[in-house]
Amino acid sequence: MTDIGQRIAAKRLVLMGYANKIGVRPQDCEEAAQHAIYKAWRNRHQLRHGASDEELGRWMCIILRNLVFSQWRHRKFVEQVSNVVAADEACDPDWPQLFAQLEDEAKIDSLSPSFRAVVKRLIDWQSYQEIAAALDIPVGTVKSRIARAREALTSEA
Repeated sequence: MTDIGQRIAAKRLVLMGYANKIGVRPQDCEEAAQHAIYKAWRNRHQLRHGASDEELGRWMCIILRNLVFSQWRHRKFVEQVSNVVAADEACDPDWPQLFAQLEDEAKIDSLSPSFRAVVKRLIDWQSYQEIAAALDIPVGTVKSRIARAREALTSEA
């Protein structure tokens, strides 16, 4: 390991203490420190040549802080999106009744494969999120496919 690599790795305990200080759960402090060490190692070329240990420590604490805040923002965004999607599902109470009458396999089989996959999961009472995860597509795509499948099935009737 190079000199800079040893200096970066030596900051692990400092980073764990800083993570705890800024509110990271105690069981996650070591993981947060490891992420910061990894990112510092990847970006070591950005550190001023000949930087002191104090400067290195400050730089690595900034990296850790940015990683933690970024993760918090991401979690908050995911929670907000989940709440919006749940509210959207609650405002669309007719979809189960609409697709419950579609037990006729011939109508469902007449749909394109992408619509058919969504409709079959919807009939099985899977949520939008579950369908999206199973098909590895965004929730918005699930919603648009359901809407288009509705149009196709009601226009055939």
